[in-house]
Amino acid sequence: MNNRKTLISVIGWTLAVIACVSGVLRLLEAHAAAGDAATNLARLDLLRTAILSLRKMEDRAQVQEKSKGESTKALIGYARNASIKETQITEIERIPLQKLDNSSYQRDDVFIRFKDVNAETLISFLVNCSDPVAGYAPVSVHLRAQPRSEQVKHDVWTAELVLTRVLFAAKNPTSDL
Repeated sequence: MNNRKTLISVIGWTLAVIACVSGVLRLLEAHAAAGDAATNLARLDLLRTAILSLRKMEDRAQVQEKSKGESTKALIGYARNASIKETQITEIERIPLQKLDNSSYQRDDVFIRFKDVNAETLISFLVNCSDPVAGYAPVSVHLRAQPRSEQVKHDVWTAELVLTRVLFAAKNPTSDL
């Protein structure tokens, strides 16, 4: 009988220790989950603040609509930086913004025609236009040789370019989170 009481006592203590260890493990898991939740809440708050501040900013597509003249001046500046004279620019035509599918993005295209440009200055112009501020990329480049004459060099071209960039236009910039 004494062995039986000892056995029951050992089993009871073993079950109590197992229950305590299990409780401590659950407590540690709950503590870790609470820490993760606090970290996620802090990240969420930072993201919410960033989103709200971005929504208060005027979207880039609207700015571009208002400042087509400024954008044209910038393109002329890029040409000037590439050693292309303003008299060599025969046409700059802005193509109306086009919505991209069902997204918040619009495509901004511009057609430019140069006369009497060489390949080196044309490439320099394209590099200038693709800087992060302008963000233009060439969609098409067509070169035509100039008629031969004694006054015109053989490496001079008439160039027709279509440059494009993608602009973000917020669908609903005034809604709250």
